[in-house]
Amino acid sequence: MDWSEYVASRAEGRNQEEIALRVGVSQSSISRWKAGEGKPSAESVMRFARAVGDSPIVGLLAAGFL
Repeated sequence: MDWSEYVASRAEGRNQEEIALRVGVSQSSISRWKAGEGKPSAESVMRFARAVGDSPIVGLLAAGFL
């Protein structure tokens, strides 16, 4: 699973605006990640994983940092 697939699967059915607030990015950033546009920083990846209830390691693996 790559980063965009991970974001799409974990954000599905959740309030995207709330996730963006927890991660500290704009809602459009979440949309771009889902579309496979751009790669976030490792810090943002870890915050996203925590925001959706995952271990940061899961996000880092999906984003290709590990």
